[in-house]
Amino acid sequence: MQVGGTGYQSISGDGILIYPNPAKDQLNVIVPEFTGQSIKITNIHGQLVYSGELLFQHTKVDISLFSKGVYFVQIQSEKCNYVQKVVKE
Repeated sequence: MQVGGTGYQSISGDGILIYPNPAKDQLNVIVPEFTGQSIKITNIHGQLVYSGELLFQHTKVDISLFSKGVYFVQIQSEKCNYVQKVVKE
């Protein structure tokens, strides 16, 4: 794993985009290969606040009801484990 400017990410997560960061109402998640990938969002305390499957290459996640703060977005499949820190305004 490597530490990047937006959080922790695995080197195998190349091509995954999660934006905007900081975010207000929604996150855009773009994955180059979306088959069989799951998404989980946890708060700073490690509590799961969102989970689902990525069914499309470009997915929008509604975070409008999340409290302001820091979250970790994890994209996971058999080939990839990617984690990015996201700030909710």
